[in-house]
Amino acid sequence: MAYLKRTDLTRFILVRPSLLCGHRVTDAVHDASLSSAISSFHAALSDSQGGAKMLCLQGLYHLRDTPMEALPSGYDTETPCPREYAEQTDDYMYMQRVDSNRPLSVLTASLLHAYYAFVGLDNRFQFDAEDSRLLKDGLLAFSQLIGRCAGEDSERLPEVSASKTRAIDTWAEGINTGIPHDHVLDLWRQSHWMFYTIIQGLILAFDRMFDALDRKDTVSAATELRSGIALMWASGASMKQTASFSHEEYRDTVRPTMALDNEMSMVSAVNMSGTIAWDHQYLVNNIWRNRLSQNLSRVMTDLADDYNDLVAAYRDGLSKNHKYVCGRFGGEETGSLLVPNVIANTNLHRIELQRLKQLGVKQ
Repeated sequence: MAYLKRTDLTRFILVRPSLLCGHRVTDAVHDASLSSAISSFHAALSDSQGGAKMLCLQGLYHLRDTPMEALPSGYDTETPCPREYAEQTDDYMYMQRVDSNRPLSVLTASLLHAYYAFVGLDNRFQFDAEDSRLLKDGLLAFSQLIGRCAGEDSERLPEVSASKTRAIDTWAEGINTGIPHDHVLDLWRQSHWMFYTIIQGLILAFDRMFDALDRKDTVSAATELRSGIALMWASGASMKQTASFSHEEYRDTVRPTMALDNEMSMVSAVNMSGTIAWDHQYLVNNIWRNRLSQNLSRVMTDLADDYNDLVAAYRDGLSKNHKYVCGRFGGEETGSLLVPNVIANTNLHRIELQRLKQLGVKQ
C-alpha cells in the first residue's frame, strides 16, 4: 500500500510511535523525495500569498509512493494504553495507524497533512496570531529535526514555490482534497491531528536527545532539546487553537460524542481523554518517565543553558494552555469524562506538579 493512494484527505495517517525511536528512523538518509517534501513544507510555513495549501499538496505528492501497511490485528501499543483505547481514539479522530519501513516519510506526510488542515481551519476560525507564530516556530523546528534524521542540512535545501503541474494536478484529481472546516467537530478533530503529530515530534526529539547524552555528545543533545522546547510551545498553542469555539458548543455538540452513556456517543470502549491517547502515553511513559528519570542529572548539568527553557515550555506552554482549554469548557467546576469525580483543573494541576517534579523542579 502506498501513501495517499486512497479516496480523500479526510482520514489522517500516523505511524506507530515506536518506529520513531532509535535506529528505526535512519532509513531515509539522503532521500530525494523526502528532501523535496521538506522543502515544500518550509515554503508553506513562510508563504504569505495564499499558496500554503498548494505547497502542502506538492510535498504530499513527493511522498505519494511511501510504502506502508495497516497495523496487524492484535498489535501491542507498548504502553499502558490498551489497544482498544488506541483504536477508539483513532476512529473518533478519523485517523489510521500504519507500519512502514520509511517512518520519517510517513511522519513528514503527517506534518504536511496536518498543516494543510490547519490553513483551512485558520481561514475559517481566525486563530490568535501569537499562537499561530508559536505553532509555526515549532513546526519549523520539527521539519529541521526530520531533516537531521535524514542527513539533510535544512539551510541547503532547495527553495521551492507553489506551482501547479500536470503531474500534481492529475494526482490531486484522484483524491478528495476538500477537507471540511465548517463544523466544530471538524475543528476538534483536525486540530487534534496537529496535536498528535507534534507529540510524535516530541517523541523523536527527546529520544534523540537522550541518545546523544548516552554518546556524551552534548552539542547534539542541546540541539535536540531546543527542538523539543519549540515543539512544547507549539503543542500548547495547538491545544489552545483546538478550543476556538464556545463552552456551549463544547457542552452540547462535542462532549456528548465522547461519552459512553450519551445518545450522541461516538465511542464504545471508554470515555474519551487525551491523557490516555496512544502517542501521549508513549511520550509520557516510554520517553519522559523512563528515559528522563535515568538522565535527569545530565539534563540539568550538561544542558544547563537550556534546562530552564524546558521547564518554562512545559509549565507556561503545554500545561498552562491545557488548563486554559479545560477551564474554557467548564473544567473549573466539573470533572473530566475520564475522572468525573475530581474537578478537572484540580487534576491537571496535580499532573503538572508531578511532571515538574520529574523535571527536578523543587516544589
